[in-house]
Amino acid sequence: MPEKIILVVDNVHTRILGRYPHQAVDEATSFLMPGCWFTLAYRAKRWDGKIRLLDRKTSSFPTGLLGDVEKILKHEGYYYIIDDSNLIRKPYFQYRDPERKVELRGIKLRGYQRDAMQKAEHQVRGILDIASGGGKTEIAIGLIKELGVKTLYLVHRLDLMKQTRQRFHDRLGIETGQIGADIFDPKGYYHRHGGDPICPAYFVQDERFPQVHGVYNRR
Repeated sequence: MPEKIILVVDNVHTRILGRYPHQAVDEATSFLMPGCWFTLAYRAKRWDGKIRLLDRKTSSFPTGLLGDVEKILKHEGYYYIIDDSNLIRKPYFQYRDPERKVELRGIKLRGYQRDAMQKAEHQVRGILDIASGGGKTEIAIGLIKELGVKTLYLVHRLDLMKQTRQRFHDRLGIETGQIGADIFDPKGYYHRHGGDPICPAYFVQDERFPQVHGVYNRR
């Protein structure tokens, strides 16, 4: 029977302690990069086209994939326990005054958008499920302005990155950092409202995320 495995979970990474099925976990934490078949490395069979999120040196992977890894361990017959003592269960920022309304340039946030922001502020992590055209970008911009925390904003298309960066400029009057389209500028800029600093948003194409994830987390 395989030895016991400990999954040490925090809000960003999960580390595996003990012997585990490397290949199976590696496959469960990998994805095929769109358009990889057009690359020379893929055509020359030097690369299988997959982006791998398992760090073999530290045996760690993004915590969002914990459920997938658990399924693999159960399927392979491994016994494991979860150590989530490092998990932050409450937001580290102060809640805003419910009476204080976030204002964005050029628009007035709707009631359901403000409700979504308020609910998001009281969570550590989660997903906002809002229909197309519901103003998800404005909600994100409003949250970033209100909370003033360092923000990594992921997009999956170049045109969307340009469009959303312009939206940030229109709504907040700030320039953001960018990682993608042959640009590596993670520093961003600061803007002040009411004396409070707004931390920069970094826009990253999703296929570049594994390259900057560790660097950003250390900052």
